[in-house]
Amino acid sequence: MALVIATAGSAGAWGLMPRRWEWRPDDWAHSWCMANVPASKQPRYSQAMASLDAWTNMSTSSQPCSSSTDVVFIEQPIGGFTRGITACTAPVAVSPSLSRCQSHWSTIDVNQILADTPPGQSLANVDLNIHKTIRHELGHTVGFDHTGQSDWTTHSTWGAMVSGWVPTSLNYLAWMQHQVDHLNAGETFQ
Repeated sequence: MALVIATAGSAGAWGLMPRRWEWRPDDWAHSWCMANVPASKQPRYSQAMASLDAWTNMSTSSQPCSSSTDVVFIEQPIGGFTRGITACTAPVAVSPSLSRCQSHWSTIDVNQILADTPPGQSLANVDLNIHKTIRHELGHTVGFDHTGQSDWTTHSTWGAMVSGWVPTSLNYLAWMQHQVDHLNAGETFQ
């Protein structure tokens, strides 16, 4: 099984990774499953997939994990101060110079998210950051890149694709509208 690690790079004007085709999905259907996710924590992942289904033209469906599942969510330690990581485990060649990803593994390290949380933060903020990290990694599976974390006062970079810890705001649970618009226009598949 091939493994392509999704790494940061320069984003396009609307937050897609240019020429990083292995991050992009192979089609509009996005099947998903959970591996090593405690039953009490599974609603976090179901909510993230429901958001993708509701806010985009992607259609999502839960299924048993297999080599053809589009997104496999895993909760386990990653190491290296990494809160989450997404890897393409099944690149699909579309042409000699173009490939897509048929299956992603999105791993979330809840312990690292807890360790990254500044002292004095509420449990609600910790929970929000766990949810944001899940949606962040899910965003990578549809081709979204990181957005900057520049100015908290103008909120010019709100959205799930901001890396790292974020203050309490539900805006960090959504993808930026311009990313969703480009995904819905089918540009992810070009």
